[in-house]
Amino acid sequence: MLEFDGSDFVNSIDDSVYPRIIKTHFPLKFVPQHREAKYIYVTRNPKDAMVSFYYHTQGFQDSYDCCDVNFDGLFDLYIQGETEWGSYFSHVTDWYKLRDNPNVLFMLYEDMKKNTKNAVLEIARFLGKMYEDVLLADGGKVLNEVLEKSTFKKMQSEPDKWVSWCRNQLWMELFSILFVRGLSNVLPNLLQ
Repeated sequence: MLEFDGSDFVNSIDDSVYPRIIKTHFPLKFVPQHREAKYIYVTRNPKDAMVSFYYHTQGFQDSYDCCDVNFDGLFDLYIQGETEWGSYFSHVTDWYKLRDNPNVLFMLYEDMKKNTKNAVLEIARFLGKMYEDVLLADGGKVLNEVLEKSTFKKMQSEPDKWVSWCRNQLWMELFSILFVRGLSNVLPNLLQ
């Protein structure tokens, strides 16, 4: 993830090597733009994003220079846009305005969860027909493998494959805490 790897990592990227994937939570204004690049933006229900952010702060209390973060206080900051990347709503709106650009694919997490197969195929088509062809070859063998490896359970069991900063056991344990449940509509349960 770009924000964890830091500027030394970014400066070491070989600009002549394509394609490559850069994952980030940065708002649009901090994402390098290039006319040849393709951008996949995934957002989720703001209530679920808030719950995820709450658990994120629980795992990184030292980084946030706080202790005993309570949900109500964090909720107020979230609504006011006083979080590390600013307003959730501005973040989503900025990318939403670009949704019709041919190099931007705007997706909803809930739709991806509801029909992962369609989401994977949509991403493949967006990246180029050759990717869709590879997924569907041999009766969809690669597609089925992608679907199996992209389940929440599988990703949670292999944090070092998904996040570059999971380089030691402590970080992997922290990641498994942060990789909470992958569920939607959890805010009502947290508020009870």
